Amino acid sequence: MNNRKFLQRYGIFEVIQTHVMGDLEIVTFIVIGMNAVVSLKGFNDTFFFDKYKFNVGAIKLGEQLRVITSGFLHVDVTHLFVNMLTLYFFSGVVINYTGTINFFVIYLGSLILGNLFSLYFHRDEDHYTAVGASGAVMGILYAAILLEPGMTLGLFFLLPIPAYMFGIGYLLYTIYGMKNRIGNIGHDAHFGGAMGGLLLTQSDLLAWGILAAIMGAALLIILPISQPPYLSSTTVTIPKDVDIQSWSQQITAITGVDELVVMAKEQVAYLKLDKTQLTDEAKQELAKLAQSPLNI
Repeated sequence: MNNRKFLQRYGIFEVIQTHVMGDLEIVTFIVIGMNAVVSLKGFNDTFFFDKYKFNVGAIKLGEQLRVITSGFLHVDVTHLFVNMLTLYFFSGVVINYTGTINFFVIYLGSLILGNLFSLYFHRDEDHYTAVGASGAVMGILYAAILLEPGMTLGLFFLLPIPAYMFGIGYLLYTIYGMKNRIGNIGHDAHFGGAMGGLLLTQSDLLAWGILAAIMGAALLIILPISQPPYLSSTTVTIPKDVDIQSWSQQITAITGVDELVVMAKEQVAYLKLDKTQLTDEAKQELAKLAQSPLNI
């Protein structure tokens, strides 16, 4: 069994109509290779991973490059494999219809739009972090669906469905996921990436208008979302002349500290706090370590 047939049969998505795969170009392997190299570096180098991952607080402080670099990092091998497998399936369609340059534009544009949408969605959560090429891959997937809406997809070997039906259904699920914050999944980046793929594949003004309306409607649904009522976040200036590693361990040991993101270069730390667990004694301990009053 050749490699393509094996992946078609055993992959996350089974593409029923073989022409959907298209002829894989070297550009596909270049993109997959870039993701693999950067991700493997991140797996083995925590400092590298933390420096280039998506973090709202760091981006606000001027590290906008994270909007792009985070799209080449992944949490683990499974995360990387699923994203690259999906890209493998659908890149050929986009390349065949639009060409290599436009494929790069759609991929990178979807990655950026997905992360910008995520940045807006989590704008009040300085502690929020994320990694993965999902936004870019969703852009390629939805570009392929737009270009070949009649292709048939089999999801996890279940009843085959038309691509356009899958596209509509998954967008609705993504909006639902954002609204209800389902799982440890970047639904917002998925949605933004999908919109990027659809928009960057179109030149028709009417299509742009329709897609803009879809995004606007989704925003109206999503905007009322706020953090769970028991969570809050605050920014702490790291005291000078302290061992940051030891200081961080003391902070995270305090009951009620749900997450800590340290920006050593800027001497700033972002805390996500569980107010149901945070006692007065814990607040005093935090203020002592921060060497200043906290806005909690």
